Amino acid sequence: MTIPAGAQVWPVLGAANRDPGVFTRPDEFWPGRGEARHLSFGGGAHYCLGAELVYLEMAMLLRRLRQRLPDLALARPPAQRVGRLRGFTSVAVMRTEADRHDR
Repeated sequence: MTIPAGAQVWPVLGAANRDPGVFTRPDEFWPGRGEARHLSFGGGAHYCLGAELVYLEMAMLLRRLRQRLPDLALARPPAQRVGRLRGFTSVAVMRTEADRHDR
């Protein structure tokens, strides 16, 4: 694709972060991916100062959730957000019978 000089360009970072030529399983939430070339936290001098804290907090949250509720499962497919930001509007989960009786 050739972009003419002076043309306005609106990059869609969510789409860039889902390039299968760059990312393994780009459509999956995979915190341990290790491929830190995405653009979610900016880049260069404008890289988000809190990015490492976000990774640490998310890893801790998921680990603790899995420990406390090992049989937690999706109740239905997550509701996708549409528009400029990619993500979910809701993620419904359920506990299995074993989970309920063990507590």
